[in-house]
Amino acid sequence: MDIRSNFYDQYGEYMHRTEDYDRRVSFKHSIVHNTFVTTKRMPPEEFKNDKKPLFIDFEFEETIFGKMLVAAHYLGICYMGFCEDEKKAISILENLYPNGFFSRNGGIIHKHAVAILQKTKDTLPHVPICVRGTEFQWKVWDALLTIPMGTLVTYNNIALQIGNPKASRAVGSAVGSNPVSFLIPCHRVIKKTGNIGGYLWGSEKKNTIIQWEQSIKHENHN
Repeated sequence: MDIRSNFYDQYGEYMHRTEDYDRRVSFKHSIVHNTFVTTKRMPPEEFKNDKKPLFIDFEFEETIFGKMLVAAHYLGICYMGFCEDEKKAISILENLYPNGFFSRNGGIIHKHAVAILQKTKDTLPHVPICVRGTEFQWKVWDALLTIPMGTLVTYNNIALQIGNPKASRAVGSAVGSNPVSFLIPCHRVIKKTGNIGGYLWGSEKKNTIIQWEQSIKHENHN
């Protein structure tokens, strides 16, 4: 069966199975990312350029923090990144997936991915993420998903959490290579000095997101 033609059918089936669950996941209770995000590692055969083509649909979505490029293949969201230059953003996506066939063809999964960043409703959809990464990167990204909204941790904290306390520098590299901005919350990691640290889309945007999340946390505790 053709991968592309079956993509939205598969996602539709996924959403149908989780429909009742989605109704119970409110914005207030989605303080931990992994309550509404599920992750899956991309199958090894999708890594190689000489294997079957990987059809990727993308769209530019407006959020409260600016425009984002959101991309998905048949297994889920594979890229999210803030952007100002659309051509440059597409080039980054193409470099991430050299065997990809790309089409600007947004659908429900793209809308669901940015729902939390549009504040359009209290109930958040369950969003599947499927990206490529090394074993070490996945350990770091999985650790990021456990950080509650409105909470900040250090690179050292993440290194300790994954059982490799001397790997703070490598953790920083893995955090910086996160391909799904916000949903895998790399913005919640700062330096042990308290400095906000780097962010691919600028420290100002990182600080804005942090302040917004902390305000949400404060509202939920009142």
